Amino acid sequence: MSDSADVEAILGCTRQLEIDSMWLQAAESYDRALKQVSEESGIRGRIHEGTGWAFFKAAMQVDDLEQFRNMVQRANLAYEKASDDYRHLGSDAEPRMIRCHAMRAYLDSWLSSEYPEKKRFLENSCRLMRKALDAFDKTGDALEYARTCTSLSPAVAQLFFLEWDFQVCERIADEAAECEERALTLLSSTDDNDEIARA
Repeated sequence: MSDSADVEAILGCTRQLEIDSMWLQAAESYDRALKQVSEESGIRGRIHEGTGWAFFKAAMQVDDLEQFRNMVQRANLAYEKASDDYRHLGSDAEPRMIRCHAMRAYLDSWLSSEYPEKKRFLENSCRLMRKALDAFDKTGDALEYARTCTSLSPAVAQLFFLEWDFQVCERIADEAAECEERALTLLSSTDDNDEIARA
């Protein structure tokens, strides 16, 4: 195995691909990084999450329905692997595992064409997102709180538009605004300008 400097160099190049919205190439770059780390490495979950996010964003760039479905399925698989990687790290990684489950539910909503099923996936995703956010907030992990909020806020927006009950819509909107405000507050104490910009 190569040392962590090689992996960080690959991830640095991957980050540039993400900035340039070259999502499929970013997913391939994450795969190269995975080949450089051992099965026991604590960074594998982070890399698998990155792969999942890159495949999801790549899915949004394709015009073909079959390609879209394939990319979303690959993203879902990457989040499943990330969750498995985090499971081996113990209770400290539990909020990350929950975030992966929330992303998987969100991705499943993209593959569902039936309204009740799609809504059920989105409700589950939002419930898990709140659980992960609460856990990150309790541990004071501003960066992971913001990442969770940023990556899953589209699930909240989609649920809002599928909901017919005005009071439920109002609650969803209030929770979303509270999440974003909390993320910005927590991030204001960090030096990560990329995450501040994303939030």
